Amino acid sequence: MTWLAVLGGGGHAREIAALAGLLNVPSRRWSEIDLIDEAAEPDALRGTGDLALGMGSPRSRQGLLSCLAQMESRWPTLVHPRAVVDASAVLGAGVTVQANCVVSTGVVVGAGTHLNYTATLGHDVVVGKACLVNPGANLSGGVWVGDGVLVGAGAVVLEGRRVGAGARVGAGAVVTHDVAPGATVVGVPARER
Repeated sequence: MTWLAVLGGGGHAREIAALAGLLNVPSRRWSEIDLIDEAAEPDALRGTGDLALGMGSPRSRQGLLSCLAQMESRWPTLVHPRAVVDASAVLGAGVTVQANCVVSTGVVVGAGTHLNYTATLGHDVVVGKACLVNPGANLSGGVWVGDGVLVGAGAVVLEGRRVGAGARVGAGAVVTHDVAPGATVVGVPARER
């Protein structure tokens, strides 16, 4: 048996630790699940345990993923039992999927991405690394999302749209056009702020 270190100390980290605890009940994969400050020195994380990202910031997630990339085998994918994930979906190392998410056919989700409660990813969606898709967000079919993107709670990205790396889609926004890398869009329809 090994331990699981959830990197982060806030509410998001506690939610990830709770998900890991739920998944740990039948398997007893981890003897301990601990919260570790994300500012911990990378060398301190090179022990024998598994790692999970518990930060609510794409930038923080990206930083840790790149710093600890050689340890990818230690990033378990955590999927809540009440999530619906199609068998054809590909979930990268360290992806977390919370309760009541729907991940449809042909979806690809990059390493270290978090799909929060009730998020929906339609057919053939591609989500990059270290993204946060917040509660109730809907990525319609054929959407492409770059690395380090934040999709706000209840946001909708319409079919076939592209959201560039590092972009932020505000809560409740409806994306009807492609979003440039690094841009922040808000409103209905979503416009750059």
